[in-house]
Amino acid sequence: MQLNKLLDLYGPEELDLALAEALKRGAISSGSVGYLLDQQRRKRRSHPALAVILPDHPNVRNTHVVPHDLKSYDNLNGGKDDQ
Repeated sequence: MQLNKLLDLYGPEELDLALAEALKRGAISSGSVGYLLDQQRRKRRSHPALAVILPDHPNVRNTHVVPHDLKSYDNLNGGKDDQ
């Protein structure tokens, strides 16, 4: 179950590398694999992988968000930059 979560968060390629490293070290547990994945992430200076948890409600699951130009927000403070 934990390895499936790691697969969802990190993808198959990264998980394969971490599994191979864990086997090589004799550290065969999902916690060890998670630790190795986190070490790889830190070396790349990436943000932590976070699971997106949505409620099981059709209005939430079927919502489509249309992206728009964010420049309109610049006018909210009268066009002044925060400095």
